[in-house]
Amino acid sequence: MHPFILITDVSFDRLGSTLYQKQMDGIEKPVAYASRGLSDPELRYDTHKLEFLALKWSVTDQFHEYLYGGAEFEVHTDNNPLTYILMTAKLDATGQWWIAALGAYNFSLHYIKGKENVVADALSRIPTRPEPEVVIDKERVKKLLSVAKIPVDKRAEVDHPALQAKGDTRTPT
Repeated sequence: MHPFILITDVSFDRLGSTLYQKQMDGIEKPVAYASRGLSDPELRYDTHKLEFLALKWSVTDQFHEYLYGGAEFEVHTDNNPLTYILMTAKLDATGQWWIAALGAYNFSLHYIKGKENVVADALSRIPTRPEPEVVIDKERVKKLLSVAKIPVDKRAEVDHPALQAKGDTRTPT
């Protein structure tokens, strides 16, 4: 059996991973891709915990059928601190749970530069949520600025895209 290589990555609202298998000629060929959005609680995780989540999710949930059973595989991440996760004692309850789940797998963690993590990075950046529309009440902004005694530059107010209402063709007074 040829060894597997799992590459993981996260962005601000997604996880992404790619599973490769090294061929007899040494070329790594993709076997499977995975990507998912983050839940609302996960959106509050710090970067380190998100990278750890990507590792746990990819190994135990997405590619379990390929990776479980004793054959050693490599995990590559562009988050260097994650490469020490198996040796650290400072984990919260969730982290300890994830370590226990990963304990059934035989893998080693390796750091790779972010620019070398192209496919998993792209999978972690697939847009999932529409950009929120920003609605600004110009009159309320003017009142707040006057209360704070901040001079209002009317030209800057009108020229700033965030303060321009869609279809608003009025000129400022």
